[in-house]
Amino acid sequence: VERNGNFALSNGLVSAVISSSGQLVSLTSGADTKRDVFVTAGGKQLAGNKLLLFDDQPLYWDAWDIMDYHLETETCLNNDAVSTPVKIVENNSLRCSLSWGCKVGRTSSLQQEISLTADCPYITFHTTVDWSENHKLLKVGFD
Repeated sequence: VERNGNFALSNGLVSAVISSSGQLVSLTSGADTKRDVFVTAGGKQLAGNKLLLFDDQPLYWDAWDIMDYHLETETCLNNDAVSTPVKIVENNSLRCSLSWGCKVGRTSSLQQEISLTADCPYITFHTTVDWSENHKLLKVGFD
């Protein structure tokens, strides 16, 4: 179900809300709808499925030498690079799936399908990346 640009998925075991930029912004179990995993005790809103791009400038070896300062170069692709907004690609009694995509760096791209099946107590994220970047690092973050 789409509401205010967000997409609500529920199967009785788990309920989730996906933002228009592909972030998981609400997650509750079917039995406890009052406790949202992405809201702190103080009421702060957190998120999951944040696609984070970092600069990776190794001192010695490519792909093996990741320096701590890469954490200072974080860019959240969900906020800045969405090229294909979230849309419903399947919605029936067995499964609901959303799809979205974004650009990564100069020439790379990412496509993701987010799904919830009828009898499953978790959400699946199927991500395909066409990668041709140099000295970049891609991570997914869940607060």
